[in-house]
Amino acid sequence: MSKPKVMIRGIYTTALTKFFADRGYLIAQPSAATAERFNLNKVHERNVAIVDRPDKQGVTVEGEAEPAESVVLVLLKALPDMIVREITLPNFLEEQRSGKFSLQTGFLSFDVEFPYGSKIFLDSVRSQVAATINNHHLLKIIDPETVDVYETLLRSEPERNEDLKSRPKETDPRETDSRKKPTDPPHEARRFNHKTERSKNTEFHR
Repeated sequence: MSKPKVMIRGIYTTALTKFFADRGYLIAQPSAATAERFNLNKVHERNVAIVDRPDKQGVTVEGEAEPAESVVLVLLKALPDMIVREITLPNFLEEQRSGKFSLQTGFLSFDVEFPYGSKIFLDSVRSQVAATINNHHLLKIIDPETVDVYETLLRSEPERNEDLKSRPKETDPRETDSRKKPTDPPHEARRFNHKTERSKNTEFHR
């Protein structure tokens, strides 16, 4: 099987683009920002789409069965605490007559949840290609605007790297003395620092 052609959208785009590109997967239909960041010039039609879940605690992986399963398996290998549920797709023949769906047999759809450990791993992947504060993906769900402010400052003031990466979101980084010792992560981040119980509904196992 040739490598899947993956389209990625959402708050995990940079991390997952780096993750899959390093493994030889083709990045399909990248956004303008992603194409510039990764110097992607070729256009590929996707056979797998990865998009944020509504709660942004993970992603939905959907596409042709074999490449979609490949995407999920390679993520599971790297993220042992990741939770995957296979989504039952609608009855294609009945739904296509009504015009509600255009999917065809041979497609798979997975609900993928990224617990705390997975988010930390993806933070480390993202930090290889972009300014990334601690708990980036967790805080991006809670307060994306403040994360953007910190990371803009991190790009413009690299000498404050350790200070800015560790600041809690309640503190305005533009008004902070960089000589002060970084404080603990905000309460919202600390409360996620535990092992997530695997869902009883998990149908897909590594």
